[in-house]
Amino acid sequence: MNIINTTQPFFTETQKAEFNKNVQDILDSKRLILGKYTTQLEKSFAALYLSSGAAMLNSATSSLILLLKYLNSSSGNIIVPSLNFISVANAVEFSGGEVSLCDVSKDELYPSLTQIIEAEDLNTKGIILIDIAGERNPYFSEIVQYAKEKSYFIILDSSHSHGLLANQESLYDEIDAQVFSMYPTKILTSATGGIVLSNNEKLINYLKSARHHGSNKSLEDCDKLGGGFYSSELDAALGVVMFNSISEIIAERKLIADMYNAEVSKISGVSAIVKSESVYYKYQILCSNKDQRENIKTYMLDKGILTGAVYNPPIHLQPLYKGKEKCSLKNSEDIAPRLLALPIYNGMSPNDIENVIEAIKGIDSL
Repeated sequence: MNIINTTQPFFTETQKAEFNKNVQDILDSKRLILGKYTTQLEKSFAALYLSSGAAMLNSATSSLILLLKYLNSSSGNIIVPSLNFISVANAVEFSGGEVSLCDVSKDELYPSLTQIIEAEDLNTKGIILIDIAGERNPYFSEIVQYAKEKSYFIILDSSHSHGLLANQESLYDEIDAQVFSMYPTKILTSATGGIVLSNNEKLINYLKSARHHGSNKSLEDCDKLGGGFYSSELDAALGVVMFNSISEIIAERKLIADMYNAEVSKISGVSAIVKSESVYYKYQILCSNKDQRENIKTYMLDKGILTGAVYNPPIHLQPLYKGKEKCSLKNSEDIAPRLLALPIYNGMSPNDIENVIEAIKGIDSL
Protein backbone atom coordinates (compact mmCIF):
# COMPACT_ATOMS: atom_id res chain seq x y z
CA MET A 1 0.00 0.00 0.00
CA ASN A 2 1.21 3.50 -0.84
CA ILE A 3 1.68 5.49 2.39
CA ILE A 4 0.98 9.22 2.33
CA ASN A 5 3.04 11.02 4.98
CA THR A 6 1.70 13.90 7.04
CA THR A 7 4.66 16.02 6.01
CA GLN A 8 8.08 15.63 4.44
CA PRO A 9 10.77 17.82 2.85
CA PHE A 10 10.72 18.16 -0.93
CA PHE A 11 13.24 19.48 -3.43
CA THR A 12 12.68 20.03 -7.14
CA GLU A 13 15.29 19.00 -9.66
CA THR A 14 16.10 22.67 -10.20
CA GLN A 15 16.62 23.18 -6.46
CA LYS A 16 18.84 20.10 -6.25
CA ALA A 17 21.00 21.35 -9.13
CA GLU A 18 21.31 24.80 -7.56
CA PHE A 19 22.26 23.32 -4.19
CA ASN A 20 24.85 21.01 -5.73
CA LYS A 21 26.39 24.02 -7.45
CA ASN A 22 26.47 25.89 -4.14
CA VAL A 23 28.11 22.93 -2.39
CA GLN A 24 30.89 22.86 -4.97
CA ASP A 25 31.37 26.60 -4.50
CA ILE A 26 31.63 26.16 -0.72
CA LEU A 27 34.11 23.31 -0.97
CA ASP A 28 36.24 25.29 -3.39
CA SER A 29 36.15 28.34 -1.11
CA LYS A 30 37.28 26.34 1.96
CA ARG A 31 34.88 28.52 3.99
CA LEU A 32 32.55 26.07 5.78
CA ILE A 33 30.97 28.41 8.34
CA LEU A 34 29.86 32.05 8.49
CA GLY A 35 30.52 32.77 4.85
CA LYS A 36 28.65 34.33 1.96
CA TYR A 37 25.67 31.95 2.02
CA THR A 38 24.98 32.69 5.68
CA THR A 39 25.12 36.39 4.87
CA GLN A 40 22.93 35.97 1.79
CA LEU A 41 20.23 34.07 3.69
CA GLU A 42 20.25 36.65 6.48
CA LYS A 43 19.89 39.50 3.99
CA SER A 44 17.11 37.71 2.12
CA PHE A 45 15.05 37.18 5.28
CA ALA A 46 15.63 40.75 6.42
CA ALA A 47 14.54 42.17 3.07
CA LEU A 48 11.39 40.04 2.82
CA TYR A 49 10.25 40.79 6.37
CA LEU A 50 11.29 44.46 6.37
CA SER A 51 13.76 44.00 9.19
CA SER A 52 16.96 46.00 9.50
CA GLY A 53 18.88 43.08 10.98
CA ALA A 54 19.12 39.30 10.82
CA ALA A 55 21.27 36.55 12.31
CA MET A 56 21.45 32.86 11.44
CA LEU A 57 22.15 30.35 14.21
CA ASN A 58 22.19 26.56 14.36
CA SER A 59 18.57 26.20 15.53
CA ALA A 60 15.52 28.15 16.60
CA THR A 61 16.03 26.79 20.13
CA SER A 62 19.56 28.18 20.31
CA SER A 63 18.21 31.44 18.94
CA LEU A 64 15.62 31.63 21.71
CA ILE A 65 18.16 30.78 24.43
CA LEU A 66 20.54 33.52 23.32
CA LEU A 67 17.72 36.01 22.84
CA LEU A 68 16.49 35.34 26.35
CA LYS A 69 20.03 35.71 27.69
CA TYR A 70 20.31 39.08 25.99
CA LEU A 71 16.93 40.20 27.30
CA ASN A 72 17.93 39.19 30.84
CA SER A 73 15.15 36.66 31.29
CA SER A 74 16.94 35.11 34.28
CA SER A 75 15.53 37.86 36.48
CA GLY A 76 11.88 36.90 35.98
CA ASN A 77 9.11 34.71 34.62
CA ILE A 78 8.37 34.37 30.92
CA ILE A 79 4.82 33.72 29.73
CA VAL A 80 4.63 30.92 27.14
CA PRO A 81 1.48 29.25 25.75
CA SER A 82 1.22 25.65 26.94
CA LEU A 83 -0.24 24.67 23.55
CA ASN A 84 3.22 24.77 22.09
CA PHE A 85 6.36 22.72 21.43
CA ILE A 86 8.39 21.93 24.53
CA SER A 87 11.57 23.49 23.09
CA VAL A 88 10.21 26.99 23.75
CA ALA A 89 9.72 26.31 27.46
CA ASN A 90 13.09 24.56 27.58
CA ALA A 91 14.77 27.63 26.08
CA VAL A 92 13.37 29.75 28.91
CA GLU A 93 14.69 27.32 31.52
CA PHE A 94 18.09 26.96 29.80
CA SER A 95 18.49 30.74 29.79
CA GLY A 96 17.93 30.89 33.54
CA GLY A 97 14.37 32.16 33.48
CA GLU A 98 11.23 30.49 34.78
CA VAL A 99 8.45 29.56 32.40
CA SER A 100 4.89 30.62 33.24
CA LEU A 101 2.53 28.59 31.06
CA CYS A 102 -0.67 30.24 29.87
CA ASP A 103 -3.87 28.79 28.47
CA VAL A 104 -5.56 29.39 25.11
CA SER A 105 -9.05 30.70 24.45
CA LYS A 106 -11.85 28.15 24.28
CA ASP A 107 -11.72 26.15 21.01
CA GLU A 108 -8.83 28.28 19.74
CA LEU A 109 -5.12 27.73 19.26
CA TYR A 110 -4.03 30.97 20.86
CA PRO A 111 -4.16 32.89 24.13
CA SER A 112 -6.12 36.11 24.22
CA LEU A 113 -5.08 38.95 26.51
CA THR A 114 -7.28 37.38 29.20
CA GLN A 115 -5.11 34.24 29.31
CA ILE A 116 -1.90 36.31 29.29
CA ILE A 117 -3.09 38.29 32.31
CA GLU A 118 -4.06 35.09 34.14
CA ALA A 119 -0.48 33.81 33.77
CA GLU A 120 1.36 36.97 34.79
CA ASP A 121 2.66 37.86 38.23
CA LEU A 122 4.90 40.47 39.84
CA ASN A 123 7.98 38.74 38.38
CA THR A 124 6.80 38.62 34.76
CA LYS A 125 9.53 39.85 32.45
CA GLY A 126 8.37 38.96 28.94
CA ILE A 127 6.09 37.01 26.63
CA ILE A 128 6.82 34.54 23.84
CA LEU A 129 3.99 34.39 21.31
CA ILE A 130 3.84 31.74 18.59
CA ASP A 131 2.46 31.32 15.10
CA ILE A 132 0.78 27.94 14.78
CA ALA A 133 0.53 25.94 11.54
CA GLY A 134 1.08 29.04 9.41
CA GLU A 135 -1.34 31.44 11.11
CA ARG A 136 -0.82 34.33 13.58
CA ASN A 137 -2.54 34.85 16.89
CA PRO A 138 -5.63 36.99 16.17
CA TYR A 139 -5.12 38.73 19.53
CA PHE A 140 -1.51 39.60 18.70
CA SER A 141 -1.87 43.40 18.53
CA GLU A 142 -3.82 43.63 21.77
CA ILE A 143 -1.28 41.49 23.63
CA VAL A 144 1.67 43.46 22.22
CA GLN A 145 0.09 46.77 23.27
CA TYR A 146 -0.43 45.42 26.78
CA ALA A 147 3.17 44.18 26.91
CA LYS A 148 4.46 47.61 25.94
CA GLU A 149 2.40 49.21 28.71
CA LYS A 150 3.88 46.75 31.21
CA SER A 151 7.42 47.03 29.80
CA TYR A 152 7.54 43.30 28.96
CA PHE A 153 9.72 42.11 26.11
CA ILE A 154 8.00 40.25 23.26
CA ILE A 155 9.49 37.47 21.14
CA LEU A 156 7.48 36.09 18.23
CA ASP A 157 8.23 32.46 17.36
CA SER A 158 7.35 32.14 13.68
CA SER A 159 8.76 28.66 13.17
CA HIS A 160 5.48 27.62 11.53
CA SER A 161 4.95 30.63 9.29
CA HIS A 162 7.67 31.25 6.70
CA GLY A 163 6.12 33.52 4.10
CA LEU A 164 3.37 34.99 6.30
CA LEU A 165 3.79 38.70 5.69
CA ALA A 166 0.68 40.31 7.17
CA ASN A 167 1.34 43.53 9.13
CA GLN A 168 5.13 43.34 8.78
CA GLU A 169 5.51 47.10 8.22
CA SER A 170 5.61 48.04 11.91
CA LEU A 171 6.25 44.62 13.48
CA TYR A 172 9.79 45.30 14.68
CA ASP A 173 8.75 48.58 16.27
CA GLU A 174 6.36 46.52 18.42
CA ILE A 175 8.38 43.39 19.31
CA ASP A 176 11.98 42.65 20.24
CA ALA A 177 12.63 39.80 17.82
CA GLN A 178 11.06 37.26 15.47
CA VAL A 179 12.45 33.72 15.25
CA PHE A 180 12.18 31.14 12.44
CA SER A 181 13.10 27.46 12.56
CA MET A 182 14.71 25.91 9.49
CA TYR A 183 14.10 22.32 10.69
CA PRO A 184 13.72 19.67 7.94
CA THR A 185 9.91 19.59 7.96
CA LYS A 186 9.37 23.36 7.99
CA ILE A 187 8.00 25.34 5.03
CA LEU A 188 11.56 26.51 4.36
CA THR A 189 14.40 24.28 5.49
CA SER A 190 18.15 24.51 5.67
CA ALA A 191 18.33 21.05 7.33
CA THR A 192 19.22 22.74 10.61
CA GLY A 193 19.22 26.38 11.51
CA GLY A 194 17.35 29.29 13.01
CA ILE A 195 16.89 32.85 11.79
CA VAL A 196 16.40 35.85 14.10
CA LEU A 197 15.07 39.16 12.80
CA SER A 198 15.12 42.40 14.76
CA ASN A 199 15.53 46.14 14.31
CA ASN A 200 17.66 46.17 17.47
CA GLU A 201 21.18 46.47 16.08
CA LYS A 202 22.83 45.71 19.42
CA LEU A 203 20.76 42.52 19.77
CA ILE A 204 21.72 41.28 16.29
CA ASN A 205 25.39 42.09 16.90
CA TYR A 206 25.23 40.21 20.20
CA LEU A 207 23.79 37.11 18.48
CA LYS A 208 26.45 37.20 15.77
CA SER A 209 29.15 37.37 18.42
CA ALA A 210 27.65 34.87 20.88
CA ARG A 211 27.02 32.29 18.13
CA HIS A 212 30.80 32.11 17.59
CA HIS A 213 32.10 31.81 21.16
CA GLY A 214 31.65 35.49 21.99
CA SER A 215 34.19 36.65 19.44
CA ASN A 216 34.55 40.32 18.63
CA LYS A 217 37.00 40.90 15.78
CA SER A 218 38.44 37.39 16.03
CA LEU A 219 38.56 34.30 18.25
CA GLU A 220 41.53 35.97 19.96
CA ASP A 221 39.22 38.83 20.94
CA CYS A 222 36.26 37.23 22.75
CA ASP A 223 34.52 39.80 24.92
CA LYS A 224 31.24 38.04 25.86
CA LEU A 225 29.95 34.63 26.84
CA GLY A 226 29.18 32.55 23.75
CA GLY A 227 29.43 29.12 22.19
CA GLY A 228 29.31 27.14 18.97
CA PHE A 229 25.83 28.20 17.92
CA TYR A 230 26.65 28.92 14.28
CA SER A 231 25.20 27.03 11.33
CA SER A 232 27.28 25.66 8.47
CA GLU A 233 27.58 27.18 5.03
CA LEU A 234 26.07 23.97 3.63
CA ASP A 235 22.94 24.56 5.72
CA ALA A 236 22.81 28.20 4.67
CA ALA A 237 23.28 27.29 1.00
CA LEU A 238 20.27 24.97 1.15
CA GLY A 239 18.30 27.70 2.90
CA VAL A 240 19.15 30.13 0.10
CA VAL A 241 17.91 27.67 -2.52
CA MET A 242 14.62 27.13 -0.68
CA PHE A 243 14.16 30.83 0.03
CA ASN A 244 14.41 31.61 -3.68
CA SER A 245 11.27 29.48 -4.22
CA ILE A 246 9.22 30.79 -1.31
CA SER A 247 6.39 32.24 -3.42
CA GLU A 248 5.89 28.99 -5.31
CA ILE A 249 6.13 26.95 -2.11
CA ILE A 250 3.38 28.96 -0.37
CA ALA A 251 1.15 29.02 -3.46
CA GLU A 252 1.29 25.22 -3.72
CA ARG A 253 0.34 24.76 -0.06
CA LYS A 254 -2.57 27.18 -0.33
CA LEU A 255 -3.87 25.36 -3.41
CA ILE A 256 -3.90 22.03 -1.55
CA ALA A 257 -5.60 23.66 1.46
CA ASP A 258 -8.30 25.17 -0.74
CA MET A 259 -9.11 21.72 -2.13
CA TYR A 260 -9.31 20.28 1.38
CA ASN A 261 -11.47 23.17 2.62
CA ALA A 262 -14.18 22.44 0.07
CA GLU A 263 -14.71 18.95 1.50
CA VAL A 264 -13.97 19.53 5.20
CA SER A 265 -16.71 22.17 5.31
CA LYS A 266 -19.26 19.43 4.59
CA ILE A 267 -18.34 17.19 7.55
CA SER A 268 -20.56 17.18 10.64
CA GLY A 269 -18.72 17.97 13.87
CA VAL A 270 -15.46 18.84 12.11
CA SER A 271 -14.09 22.24 11.12
CA ALA A 272 -10.95 23.64 9.58
CA ILE A 273 -9.25 25.54 12.39
CA VAL A 274 -7.72 28.37 10.31
CA LYS A 275 -9.51 31.68 10.91
CA SER A 276 -7.28 34.19 9.13
CA GLU A 277 -4.49 34.36 6.57
CA SER A 278 -2.32 31.22 6.67
CA VAL A 279 0.64 29.75 4.80
CA TYR A 280 -0.44 26.23 5.85
CA TYR A 281 2.57 24.70 7.53
CA LYS A 282 -0.04 22.20 8.70
CA TYR A 283 -3.64 21.59 7.67
CA GLN A 284 -5.53 21.06 10.91
CA ILE A 285 -9.07 19.99 11.57
CA LEU A 286 -10.84 20.35 14.90
CA CYS A 287 -13.05 17.43 15.90
CA SER A 288 -16.03 17.63 18.22
CA ASN A 289 -14.44 15.18 20.68
CA LYS A 290 -11.46 12.88 21.22
CA ASP A 291 -13.32 9.79 20.03
CA GLN A 292 -14.18 11.37 16.69
CA ARG A 293 -10.52 12.31 16.22
CA GLU A 294 -9.35 8.77 16.96
CA ASN A 295 -11.96 7.32 14.60
CA ILE A 296 -10.83 9.62 11.79
CA LYS A 297 -7.16 8.86 12.50
CA THR A 298 -7.81 5.10 12.32
CA TYR A 299 -9.96 5.47 9.20
CA MET A 300 -7.24 7.48 7.45
CA LEU A 301 -4.53 5.02 8.46
CA ASP A 302 -6.54 2.15 6.99
CA LYS A 303 -6.42 4.04 3.70
CA GLY A 304 -2.65 4.51 3.92
CA ILE A 305 -2.88 8.14 5.03
CA LEU A 306 -0.83 9.25 8.02
CA THR A 307 -2.16 12.06 10.21
CA GLY A 308 -0.47 14.09 12.91
CA ALA A 309 -0.98 15.59 16.34
CA VAL A 310 -0.73 19.30 17.05
CA TYR A 311 1.04 19.94 20.37
CA ASN A 312 -0.61 16.97 22.03
CA PRO A 313 0.10 16.82 24.91
CA PRO A 314 0.48 20.51 25.79
CA ILE A 315 3.72 21.45 27.56
CA HIS A 316 2.26 21.28 31.07
CA LEU A 317 1.34 17.62 30.55
CA GLN A 318 4.88 16.68 29.48
CA PRO A 319 6.69 14.83 32.32
CA LEU A 320 9.25 17.61 32.70
CA TYR A 321 6.61 20.28 33.40
CA LYS A 322 3.84 18.34 35.12
CA GLY A 323 2.67 20.03 38.30
CA LYS A 324 4.35 23.35 37.50
CA GLU A 325 1.28 25.13 36.11
CA LYS A 326 0.29 28.32 37.94
CA CYS A 327 -3.14 28.86 36.39
CA SER A 328 -5.90 26.86 34.73
CA LEU A 329 -4.90 25.33 31.41
CA LYS A 330 -8.18 23.50 30.79
CA ASN A 331 -8.74 24.93 27.30
CA SER A 332 -5.35 23.64 26.14
CA GLU A 333 -6.14 20.23 27.61
CA ASP A 334 -9.50 20.22 25.83
CA ILE A 335 -8.45 21.26 22.34
CA ALA A 336 -5.10 19.45 21.93
CA PRO A 337 -6.56 15.90 21.75
CA ARG A 338 -9.25 17.06 19.31
CA LEU A 339 -6.84 18.43 16.71
CA LEU A 340 -5.74 16.34 13.75
CA ALA A 341 -3.30 17.33 11.01
CA LEU A 342 -3.96 16.04 7.50
CA PRO A 343 -1.12 15.57 4.98
CA ILE A 344 0.09 18.77 3.36
CA TYR A 345 3.55 19.36 1.91
CA ASN A 346 5.21 20.52 -1.24
CA GLY A 347 5.63 17.85 -3.86
CA MET A 348 2.47 15.94 -3.00
CA SER A 349 1.50 14.07 -6.13
CA PRO A 350 -1.91 14.79 -7.69
CA ASN A 351 -2.82 11.17 -6.98
CA ASP A 352 -1.96 11.50 -3.28
CA ILE A 353 -3.93 14.72 -3.00
CA GLU A 354 -6.93 13.10 -4.66
CA ASN A 355 -6.67 10.10 -2.32
CA VAL A 356 -6.73 12.38 0.72
CA ILE A 357 -9.70 14.30 -0.69
CA GLU A 358 -11.61 11.08 -1.36
CA ALA A 359 -10.88 9.96 2.20
CA ILE A 360 -12.13 13.29 3.58
CA LYS A 361 -15.38 12.78 1.69
CA GLY A 362 -15.91 9.52 3.56
CA ILE A 363 -15.40 10.91 7.07
CA ASP A 364 -19.03 11.95 7.48
CA SER A 365 -20.13 8.33 7.11
CA LEU A 366 -18.05 7.09 10.06
